[in-house]
Amino acid sequence: MKKIPVILSGGTGTRLWPLSRKELPKQFLGVASEKTMIQETVLRLRYMDFSDPIVVCNESYNSIVCEQLRDIQVDSPYVIFEPERRNSGPAVASAAFLAESFDTDSVIVVFPSDHVIRDAKNLAKAVEEGCRLAGLDKMVTLGVKPTYPETGYGYMEIYPESSDSTCYKLKTFVEKPDEKTATALIQKGNYFWSSGIFIFKAKVFLSELEKYSNEIYKNMKKAFSKATRKDHYLRLESESFKKIPFCSIDHAVMEYTDKGMVVPLDAGWSDIGSWHALWDYQDKDSNNNVLLGDVLALDTKESYILGKNRLVVGVGLKDIVIVETEDVVLVANKNRVQDVKKIVEELERKKHPATN
Repeated sequence: MKKIPVILSGGTGTRLWPLSRKELPKQFLGVASEKTMIQETVLRLRYMDFSDPIVVCNESYNSIVCEQLRDIQVDSPYVIFEPERRNSGPAVASAAFLAESFDTDSVIVVFPSDHVIRDAKNLAKAVEEGCRLAGLDKMVTLGVKPTYPETGYGYMEIYPESSDSTCYKLKTFVEKPDEKTATALIQKGNYFWSSGIFIFKAKVFLSELEKYSNEIYKNMKKAFSKATRKDHYLRLESESFKKIPFCSIDHAVMEYTDKGMVVPLDAGWSDIGSWHALWDYQDKDSNNNVLLGDVLALDTKESYILGKNRLVVGVGLKDIVIVETEDVVLVANKNRVQDVKKIVEELERKKHPATN
C-alpha cells in the first residue's frame, strides 16, 4: 500500500495581502522562516515513510513550483497543473485519480502548502494513526484543539463517546463562524479546528465523491483521462475542467460521508491565514510585539509591524497591524484583519494593480 503525500498549492493567500499577491501568493514566500512555505511543507515529509509527492497547482505557477522544489533537492515530484482555480475538492480529486493509477489501494495524505507546523515529529505520529484508519476505509481529518475563538477556521464537532484516545468519530463540520459562535463552540469542548490535512484511500475518496459530488467526479475523470502528460508533469484537459464547480473538500465530501474520523494534532499548527495568525505564531518582544525590518516602536503593545523598504515608526499603538511594501502600506486593527480579503476583492473589482 503506497502512502502518497499530496501538496495543495493553488491558493492566493488574499488575507496576507499586501505581502501575498496573485502572482506570488504566500505559499511561495518565506513568511514564517527563511524557506518558503511550500518548501517547509515538503521538507516535513522526511519524518514520514512516503512515496514521491504529488503537487497540485495552477498552471501559472508552473515555473515557481518546480524551481522552489529543486532548491530543496526534490527533483522527482509529480505535478498536476490546473487550468483555473477550483478550490480543494477538485484538486484532491485530480491527485486521487493519479494516485489510484499507481496503486489501487494507495493512501493519500493531503497537506495545504501554506500552513506552518512547529513539531514535525508529532505531525508524523498523527499521520501514522490517520493512515492506520485510512487502511480501514475511514476518511480522516487531523483536528487541532482550539485555543481562542478564531473566525477564520472551520470547526469540526466530534462524538466524545467514540474516543479511544487517539481518534474520534466525526459528527459535523461547521463553516467559519462569527466570534460569538466560535466562543460557544470552544466552551462545549467537543470541537476541533480543521487543520486542512486529510488522509484516506484514493479509491474511497473517489467513491464518496462520485456519490455526493457527481459533477466534480465525472468532469474531473474526463479532465484527467484527457490530460497532457510529459515525464512527471500532467496538465488537466481544460474543456472538461472548466465544467467543474468551485468547491472545497469539506463541501464536496467530508460534510456528508459517514466514514469521517478526527485524529488530534498537537504540533504547533497554524494556517497563517491572517496577519493575526502570523502575529500569534511568531516570536514577540517584551511588549508582545512582532517587529520586522526597519521598525521603531514607542509605547506600542500587542502589534505586528513589518517594514520592507523604509523606516516604519509606531507610537502609542495597541493591537495594530502595519505592513509596508514597495507599493502599499496596510494599517489595520489586529482583530479586523480577516477583512483584508474584502479589501482585495474591492481592489480586484477596480482592477487595481496592487493585487498582482
